[in-house]
Formats: sequence, structure tokens, C-alpha cells
Amino acid sequence: MPNKIINLNNKLYKDEQLNRDYQVTDISESNIRKQLPEIFNILLIDRTTSTADEINNIIWANDNYSQYNHIAYAPSAQIRPELITGNMAKIIMPRALKPREQQKNERNQKRKYLHQFGLCKNKMIFLTKNTLMMIWTLILSENS
Repeated sequence: MPNKIINLNNKLYKDEQLNRDYQVTDISESNIRKQLPEIFNILLIDRTTSTADEINNIIWANDNYSQYNHIAYAPSAQIRPELITGNMAKIIMPRALKPREQQKNERNQKRKYLHQFGLCKNKMIFLTKNTLMMIWTLILSENS
């Protein structure tokens, strides 16, 4: 595949906490959409919610982009090709190139989600154990 199709824009990122420089590659979504539209559409498919009858794209999952359009860029809105190409081509960028505050907010949102998931999982384990104990108690009482 020629480099012109996927225009790699290498940038140097300095991590001041670790005192290291990193090479960060930012891929041009507009070039992919122009040259390989089928591939571009495949990359946007949400494999967890799509079915044979209905194809869904991945969602934004946070409100970092809602300033551009609160409906099209809402956390639950699907990412459509026209929202990240053309005039909006620079909206998507590697996390390393995002402002520190935004990186921190994204990490905190992820932590919050994982914490809520962990609480739900613990509740399910607790309920399952209690249910099994009740069933076992009923079986024992019926057999005695």
C-alpha cells in the first residue's frame, strides 16, 4: 500500500513526567476515506452491537466532542465518516497528543466505568451465592 493512501504524520511527543520523547503517528482519516472507503467503513463498525440485520458504528462514549454538535457528537451517538473527515479531519488524535487535562479526564471516566462494573459484578456474585445457599437449604429441608 503506497504511503500516499495512509498519510502518516509523525509527531514528537514529550512526556515530561517520564522525561522521554515518543514518536507518535497520526493517521489521516480523510485520505483513508477517499482512497479506501470500504476499509474506512469497516473500521467504524461496532462488533459488539451489530447484527446481521443492522450494522452499528462505534460510539463516541464521552462528551469530549459535543462542543462541535451536541447531537452528532453525543456520547451515545455513532461515529459517522463525515464527522471525522473533511473539515473535521483533525478531531481524532492519538491520546498522547491530547491536552493533559483531557487525558486525565478520559482515564478518570474509564476508572469510574470499571469501578461501576466491578460493583455490579460483586453484587451478582453475592446474589448468586445467596441464591445457591437458599436452594441448598430448601433441598436439605425437604430431604429431612
